[in-house]
Amino acid sequence: MKRAIRFIHRVLIVASLLLSGQTSASQSTTSIKPIRRSVKPVPVALPDFVVTDLVCVQEPQGGRLYPNKIVRRLKAILKNNGKAYTGPLDFRLVALKTLQGSSTFDRTFSRSEISLAKGAQVEIKLWTVPPQFRWPEPWNEHPTLSFILYVDPAKKINESNRKNNAFGKSITWPHITVTRPNGGEILEPGKTCSIRWTKWQVGGNVKIFAEQCACTGSSLKKGRSISENAPNTGQFTWKIPRGKRKWPAGYYKIRVSSMDDRLVFDNSNAICTLVGYVPPNWATPEVRINPQNVDIAVTKTGRIKPKNRFQRTIPNHQVNFEIAWNQDLDVELRIPLEYLGLEKRFRVSMTIAFGGDNPALMALKQKFPHLFIKKELFGVKQGASTKETKFTLKAQALHMLQANNKPISVDILIASPGAKWKTTYKTFIRLL
Repeated sequence: MKRAIRFIHRVLIVASLLLSGQTSASQSTTSIKPIRRSVKPVPVALPDFVVTDLVCVQEPQGGRLYPNKIVRRLKAILKNNGKAYTGPLDFRLVALKTLQGSSTFDRTFSRSEISLAKGAQVEIKLWTVPPQFRWPEPWNEHPTLSFILYVDPAKKINESNRKNNAFGKSITWPHITVTRPNGGEILEPGKTCSIRWTKWQVGGNVKIFAEQCACTGSSLKKGRSISENAPNTGQFTWKIPRGKRKWPAGYYKIRVSSMDDRLVFDNSNAICTLVGYVPPNWATPEVRINPQNVDIAVTKTGRIKPKNRFQRTIPNHQVNFEIAWNQDLDVELRIPLEYLGLEKRFRVSMTIAFGGDNPALMALKQKFPHLFIKKELFGVKQGASTKETKFTLKAQALHMLQANNKPISVDILIASPGAKWKTTYKTFIRLL
């Protein structure tokens, strides 16, 4: 009996030990947790291009044709804040007249090979890379330009930061702006003219010059000095010469230029008219027709007139019009006149005659003058002006002029009421 009890006791002890071992093993397995380590990606080094500045310089152009001509050239300072880079690089340059727009230059260009170490910078000469940037001329009309330079605009290169790929800057050069006279003023000998201008970063005295022009505003490459050394105060009173020192009447633009920098100057925007003494090379002492700008148009009577109907004539030459001749036609003329006398308005007479070179029509013209001739009295103002007139050529008159196979002469006569002088102009029209 005792043996049996001891055996059962031993069996229970072994069983309890086995059970306790399984429980501890399960507890140990549940308490062990795997170690999770976060794998950080290895950073990839990339270049990072930054434009730090835009600089514009004035220097001689060089070369064989114009070695001493001064030009304005633009260059950019490019820096690499990332990995060293060697290879091609594209740029886009935009030049604006104002910050609101009005682009004057927008081009993309490439550098075939550029080498930049980390932290290094290089000077990009924008005038050596086609298409070249040229500052708009004349410079005095464009003193300020705003620029935007984009690096790698097509995003061909992987960079660490693309937000700094654009750089903007406004560049202003010292300049002068003439504000008066600025066009349309009438100047008379013996009176005073107030010349005014504004300046920006321009020191020293200025030179004031009157450049003689045609009535169209184009320069005649001549003129006279008003002051060789005037104070740069923005205002100068000019006493217009009279008597023996009188200036020839004509059209002038006032130029104010810096004596310290010959590239800093400005002209009046348009011509002013000096009246009084008429130069001897004029066709008449009072009024003349400007032969370079006489326009003529031939259209059907009673029809709406097209805007581009006028053609420029040449003295004693033929102007062709594709229009049927067997109908009433309106002939319109734009006659530019110039008067440089002292009167505010000068009275003149104008006669326009058609077919004056045909002696066979003399009798018909005397009998029916209203068919071939138009007369008119009007006043011409000082300076340059344009007289517009219209005459209807009846089908009857065109038949008499043989307009189907002959050119028709057009004679313009401007004369003073007393017939002391006259100026003429002649052209021809041909109906096809």
